[in-house]
Amino acid sequence: MVIALQHWNGRLHQDLSGIHGFVDQMHGAATQLHTGRQGLADRIHELDASAGVTVNPDTPANLLRPAIPHVDLVLVMTVQAGFGGQKFMPEVVPKIRQVKSWLAPAQRLEVDGGIEEPTAALTAVAGADTFVAGTAIFRRPDQDYAAAIRGLRRAAGRPTA
Repeated sequence: MVIALQHWNGRLHQDLSGIHGFVDQMHGAATQLHTGRQGLADRIHELDASAGVTVNPDTPANLLRPAIPHVDLVLVMTVQAGFGGQKFMPEVVPKIRQVKSWLAPAQRLEVDGGIEEPTAALTAVAGADTFVAGTAIFRRPDQDYAAAIRGLRRAAGRPTA
């Protein structure tokens, strides 16, 4: 993830050359994301990589709107970023729905934070198609990580095979 955009913009070619499928999620950077043809998302795409933007729970979704046409993925944080094991913030679900309504079919909507089977199902219904889960998998008492992933996929309405 990139926080200081102005620092990284000049180094992208050096740092990302040869890396394909890289997704750069720019936390809180939607208003700085696209400045004409020199925008950071454009530079990332020039390197044959994917660009994304992240919105935190307390950031209004409308701040993302100008960036949406320029990114491949939007990550909606469903907890305050910082550490694992936090409780899912249900008040973010309307933001997920709003962001989904702005996306083109090829754009992805990812959620991260407090994702367990019930919250995977809830966020999938709201429009999420990509799920970040840590605690739900790695703190499973029986350490059956494959079963945890199957359960999350099933809850999100995804194939489990």
